[in-house]
Amino acid sequence: MVKMRLQPMLGHATVWLRRKGWIRQRGDRYSSFAALESEQPNGAFSIETVDRGSPITIMAIHGGKIEPRTSSLAKRIANDTFNYYNFSGHKKRHNWDSHITSTVFDEPAALALASRSAVCSRFTVAWAVAPLPTPAAITLNSDNGLKLN
Repeated sequence: MVKMRLQPMLGHATVWLRRKGWIRQRGDRYSSFAALESEQPNGAFSIETVDRGSPITIMAIHGGKIEPRTSSLAKRIANDTFNYYNFSGHKKRHNWDSHITSTVFDEPAALALASRSAVCSRFTVAWAVAPLPTPAAITLNSDNGLKLN
């Protein structure tokens, strides 16, 4: 009986929290970069590309405030050696609205950089789900796959 009385209040609270940007909507708002670019205001996002002529590109396509810390991780891995791409959200809130699923991410500079690369690695929030107690290095090679050192 108590659950029945609380259900409508929880629904209203969820709507309010989503409106405030404290919890995200389900799914992506945009299915392409062109749709995102046409609706987002100036300054809502930025794109940074560094082409060092490397056959390896490190990408943070959900950088900035979209998925916090992916930009800094990708930049540290790319260092001065690998190509680097960063799509960052900069709004005060609702940055998740700028999320485009990686399998359909079609921003032209990202596609151009990826097409010139033999290996393209994308970083998303999955790496940050369980923070490590100490800093770790991620190594990728043909013998052992992805390995934390």
